[in-house]
Amino acid sequence: MTSLNTRFQRLLPILFSLCILLMSTAAMAGAGGTKGEERGSIIMLLLLLPIILGVVAYRAIMKGFAKRAAKSVLRKASSRDHAWNQDKLKQRAKHAFVQLQQHWSSNDVEGARPFLHPDYQDMFLADLHGFIARGERNDISQVNVRSVDIILAKDFQDDSQDTFVAQISGQMNDSIVGANGSVIRTQGSRENNPTRSINEYWTFQRSGEDWLLSNISQDHDVVTQDVSLDAQSLAAKHRSGDDLDRAVMKAQAWKERSKSVQRLIATAVGLTIAVAGYWLYFKIFSSMWKTVTGWF
Repeated sequence: MTSLNTRFQRLLPILFSLCILLMSTAAMAGAGGTKGEERGSIIMLLLLLPIILGVVAYRAIMKGFAKRAAKSVLRKASSRDHAWNQDKLKQRAKHAFVQLQQHWSSNDVEGARPFLHPDYQDMFLADLHGFIARGERNDISQVNVRSVDIILAKDFQDDSQDTFVAQISGQMNDSIVGANGSVIRTQGSRENNPTRSINEYWTFQRSGEDWLLSNISQDHDVVTQDVSLDAQSLAAKHRSGDDLDRAVMKAQAWKERSKSVQRLIATAVGLTIAVAGYWLYFKIFSSMWKTVTGWF
């Protein structure tokens, strides 16, 4: 019985904290109006803050691992082939991003085509043709690219298979407008606001000395799952096709195992930050509980 009472007493601060938070959230939500909604959002943000910080840490660590692996491949590849120069790849990615936003905004199919890999043209242009058919336009303006990071690089013996992925971050305005120029809807981060953040992964595939866009994604899996690979170096050691294929598969498998270890490390750090955050909340509210009970 004593043990149960002790456990219950330990739970009291947690229950007290939850009651306060739930009551506050309900009061804010019931107040109505924008201010009530904003206050409720702030409380919800505070509740989720440790988890958010944990996820941010996880992603930052995985991005760091990915950038390091890509940089290693780029260093070796650029020593053999100037097309792999990292600064030029970043410039190419940024230039393609900005130019394609302009062509996209003006429904310029032919202007966009030179930036697209043949295998990706139909998929990219299908949406553009859809806007044209509806008499609409996806207006993109005030594009501000803050950073371009190469987070994946794959160099093969066959140059046409070479790929790299650039993570492009920044901000821009995004709206759908009709034929008469009136705004049909905004596509920003907040309602009735066209401004939204940019966090996209653009994959480029080599075409001769040029790099053409072959995919666009907002999925973080390209950082957490896919691996950079220097298959070209293996080609110098394995002359026969079958032997080279086996060596590439072995190298890929080894890198995927390393990626699994990296995910474990990043997950452990993220969870530690989240747990530490809620432990801090617990200590704060425990102190509050002692203060409140001391009044009676």
